Amino acid sequence: MFGRVRTGVVPVSALFAALALCLWLAGCSGGSGGAGADGGCRGGKPFSTVSPAYKGAGPHRMIGFQLGSHDSQKWDAPDAPELPGTWAADRSTTPQVFAVAPGEDDYRRAQLAVCMSGPTVTGRKVHTCSYSVSSLDEVGTAYDMVSAYYDFTVFEARTGRLVKSFRIHGGEGNWDCPSAIRSGARGVAQTFGDDALESRLRGLVEGPAVSR
Repeated sequence: MFGRVRTGVVPVSALFAALALCLWLAGCSGGSGGAGADGGCRGGKPFSTVSPAYKGAGPHRMIGFQLGSHDSQKWDAPDAPELPGTWAADRSTTPQVFAVAPGEDDYRRAQLAVCMSGPTVTGRKVHTCSYSVSSLDEVGTAYDMVSAYYDFTVFEARTGRLVKSFRIHGGEGNWDCPSAIRSGARGVAQTFGDDALESRLRGLVEGPAVSR
């Protein structure tokens, strides 16, 4: 099955662009003295001082940030991870942990913040992804998928305390080609399955709070 090519040359994926705009306008501020994603993902600073403490029994709602750290002119980034909506501080119609532009109400519900950096491309071809310009195209365009990995850090949103850090390599879990690719990209960074990330976060969200 072919995916679809995103037409037009865009320097970053739509999600990265929205996050970049958020950072430019307000640093994705958590409000009420918080550093938001801009400062919080660097560690040691609260994302929002209005967030509840990470303590007691689960569930502990989470807010996520996808931070690009790759050459976006060459390699297209994968789709944002999709985690269970019940984990999300976002309470929209279709709640997402990795919401594009979280608001203050989201921070007020989030006990945990997860920062995803990457893909870090290591350059080895591992697969080929085919995309069509439209759903009517019968012949697709092939793009190389190259090996990559992703680093994750989980913090207590209220304090910025590091709770957990880990790395996921492309190819882990039930992965697939991204649903779309930016026109002009040389290739695609290898993806990972949402289940690979979900398994690493489940205990933090659904279990009792852990100390480090």
